[in-house]
Amino acid sequence: MSRAFRFGVNMLTAASGDEWRKRCRRAEDLGYDVILVADHLGMPSPFPSLVAAAEATERPRVGTFVLNAGFWNPA
Repeated sequence: MSRAFRFGVNMLTAASGDEWRKRCRRAEDLGYDVILVADHLGMPSPFPSLVAAAEATERPRVGTFVLNAGFWNPA
């Protein structure tokens, strides 16, 4: 049994809240199945962006392209 092939987009550029949600909806309209956000030094935290992406879309999965776990204290 084979799995369906999925396409993802890595969103690297930060934007205002309205612009970010618009980009995420556009990615969904273009058929992307996964929306990823990077976590690198000098970039904003990926978590608020992922929450906004999940709220703005219905179908795509969201996640981090990379996650610098050493910078995030789970407590």
